[in-house]
Parts: sequence; structure tokens; C-alpha cells
Amino acid sequence: MKRLFWVILAISLSYGATEAKHQRRDGRFGLFYGSLAAHGEWIEMSFGSAWRPYNTGHQWRPYMRGRWIWTDNGWYWNSYEPFGWATYHYGRWSYDDYYGWIWVPDD
Repeated sequence: MKRLFWVILAISLSYGATEAKHQRRDGRFGLFYGSLAAHGEWIEMSFGSAWRPYNTGHQWRPYMRGRWIWTDNGWYWNSYEPFGWATYHYGRWSYDDYYGWIWVPDD
């Protein structure tokens, strides 16, 4: 009976930790999660959540489809991709050996 109690307690605590992580994710970067879901998939990595685009092809890499524009505030990447408004202006791109190019949200 004691063992069952400890197992239930451990499951409850891990569920609470998972819920807290999703609340942090949705609270600070919630706009990204909903908006980018149609264009790619969210992946849980060791450092947190990352996103990778659908239908990009093997040769695809960030900053391929679009152009740089000079503005009064400096250079601006004008992406032709529907997810570019977020992925090229907030966060960072990183290459993962298993997933390929992934994007990590940030300010």
C-alpha cells in the first residue's frame, strides 16, 4: 500500500511539472505555438521546446526564401515563408543532427 502511495505521488508530481512547463511555454511564447502549428511541428528537446517547418525539403536551410531589405532601422529579412514573421525575428535557428534545422523561440 505504501508503495502504491509513492508511485501515485511520483506520477502526480511529474504531471505537475509537465503542466508547469506548458504554462510557461504558452504564457511567454503562446502566440508562436498556436500560429506556427499549421506550418510545422513542435518538438520537446532537452533544453525545452523547438519547432521545425513542414515541407521544406532536404536542402532547405533558414534564410533561403526571402530577401534582405535596408530600412531606417537597419537590415531586415523579408521572408517569403508563412512562418517567417516569427522565426526570423524572434528566437534562433539551430541545426540538430537528427531533426535538421529547428527554431527555438526567444525574445
